Amino acid sequence: MNEPDFVGVVADVAIFDEAVCLMKEKSAKAAQAETLLRRVLESAPDDVPAWHLLQHSLRLQWRFVEALAAADKGLALAQALSPARADYVAALHTARSLLLHDLGRPAAALIAAHEALQLEPDNGDFQLNLAHALLMGGDWKRGFELYRARWAQWSLSSLHADGVPPWPMWYGERPRAGDALLVFADRSLCDTLQLARELPALRACFASVTLLCEPATQRLLQHSLGPGVTCIVEPPDLARERSSPSWQWYLPLMSLLAVMAYTPQTLPQCVPYLFADPARVRTWGERLAQHEQAHGRRKLRVGLVWGGQSEEKPKNEIERRRNVPLRLFAALLARSNVLWVSLQQGPARLAELADLDAALRPLPWVAECADLADTAALAANLDLVISADSAVAHLVGAMGRPVWLLNRFESAWRWMWRCQDTPWYPTMRIFSQTRFGDWTELLGRVEVALEPLLARQPDANILVAQRALQAGVAQRLAGRIDQAEAAYRVALTLAPDWAPAHYGLGNVLREQGRSAEAEAACRQALCLQPDMSPAAGSLAQMLQTQGRRHEAEVYGRQALLHAPACSPKS
Repeated sequence: MNEPDFVGVVADVAIFDEAVCLMKEKSAKAAQAETLLRRVLESAPDDVPAWHLLQHSLRLQWRFVEALAAADKGLALAQALSPARADYVAALHTARSLLLHDLGRPAAALIAAHEALQLEPDNGDFQLNLAHALLMGGDWKRGFELYRARWAQWSLSSLHADGVPPWPMWYGERPRAGDALLVFADRSLCDTLQLARELPALRACFASVTLLCEPATQRLLQHSLGPGVTCIVEPPDLARERSSPSWQWYLPLMSLLAVMAYTPQTLPQCVPYLFADPARVRTWGERLAQHEQAHGRRKLRVGLVWGGQSEEKPKNEIERRRNVPLRLFAALLARSNVLWVSLQQGPARLAELADLDAALRPLPWVAECADLADTAALAANLDLVISADSAVAHLVGAMGRPVWLLNRFESAWRWMWRCQDTPWYPTMRIFSQTRFGDWTELLGRVEVALEPLLARQPDANILVAQRALQAGVAQRLAGRIDQAEAAYRVALTLAPDWAPAHYGLGNVLREQGRSAEAEAACRQALCLQPDMSPAAGSLAQMLQTQGRRHEAEVYGRQALLHAPACSPKS
């Protein structure tokens, strides 16, 4: 952690320095650091640096009430100094903001974050903290503007290209004809998958768009976004770019949201926008079917991700909080009517399988997946994915497949505060902890929510729904559009997850000029049946008619890719 440059005399420099060294080990040595810091405070109870470091050591031990008391004490002392130490005052306001967030008090956390930034308006860490607090409350406009300010001077070091970018950062101004844009994924796999949705729209502004992305995402993104967006993994030679630029502008991917100026209410519904390779989907589907045939019957196929992908220990505090111990899934994994499929990567998380009874272990086929393109093909064959806050949750949501997110108590900005759904992924359901660190109660709610899915037998209404669908087709061919719409809606009442009925409804809504409803119906059909070529083609035509040419290209290409897998006529 970065400490303010406190000039005053620390009571015991040697002990304090030892505590600082221990804190570099993060949570592993936080308790030892606490012991040393309390020794400092015994002899010097007004030592502001010690109070500041103590609150951090307590926070890493998840003792938030005590940590907040320590932060309050340190803040009062710092403010009483003559003159007041603005650096420590600001730092302790930020500490209080983080702790209030941990304690489930987002409104108070926002006020504390504002206090810190008022004292140090150019502090990038304080900008980022306030941005997260604003985004958590749904204030996307101010939140993303601050986020962009935080990374305005960001180099390409996150992708191993040191130095200042030689191109100007794009803020949404009108580029010249022929200008090219380099977008670089500047944060994490989750952010890349979440914001890839916006890249085709940039083609309306630029002659070409290039995404500098992580190797794990390249094949999936290139397949999904098509030739309109070029995905690369090798950072550019900045020295060569200064003399002979390949691009005229650059943009950190996370800053794109400030340019777009979306709100939770105006975020475009463009799901699905990531697509698995049809051939790989069929290969995994055949393998799953063979496995089920060998073991008796078709079960509910559920993918499982229980944590991040760090190599050994959690690489940061957030990952430590979001990981769910695999042993807590034992009751769910014991359900005989579920085929559990692991989508988990990372040696540290996979090591937990050894502590689980062999009969409970999910299918480990994800080990054969080289990247997220392979994972997408496997996930496309599943009925549901249950995931910790991970890249796989974003992947499945972006594919328009059902996904249940297991969300930590204090949440992340993207899921906002205590929401059970999200505008980012219409097919996602969010289960949040009601008490910090309590996964047991949350998984109990997940088990209850699974019951209706497990109890669902082959629908006796499907035959009636099929007749209603056939009636809808006949009425549409006869030009009786209102009657056709009514028939399709009857079919959906009986079989709400039936993709052909959604597609048929989309067609009649389109013929009535109800384009927004028609688009939503076709997207729903694709979420339920991603290989439905006619639905992708119909959506492409609608988008083309609306002038959304680059989005239309994405779905038109999907229609061609899936053309051999014909859907029932509707």
